[in-house]
Amino acid sequence: MFCPECGAEFKEGITQCADCGVPLTPEAPREPEVPEYVTILETSDLSVIPVLKTALEGAGIPFRTRGEGLMDIFPAETLGAPFHSSAGEVEIRVPVDRAEEARELLDTAATVEGDPDAGTAP
Repeated sequence: MFCPECGAEFKEGITQCADCGVPLTPEAPREPEVPEYVTILETSDLSVIPVLKTALEGAGIPFRTRGEGLMDIFPAETLGAPFHSSAGEVEIRVPVDRAEEARELLDTAATVEGDPDAGTAP
């Protein structure tokens, strides 16, 4: 018997999960599908990463970063902000099915970030 919530396996005769409090089922729960992620941006400009992450979070688009840990090892103050070649590239990755939406969002965020008059009333 298996818990449909946490996946714990129990001996026959037990009918409820001790942790979750839900009824057990005879079949093991299915493993959740892990979406495939694609890179939508590679940059060495560490100053844009927080802006882009905020835009993705605001739109509810899940993302992962790769290479961002170097910022913890070599803070921008020691490397020279906003760019330093020893920091390498930081990648922003999103699920394949949200890539187009994320690219459009990042294009908009980059335009607004780069143009102080963008998004303001005339």
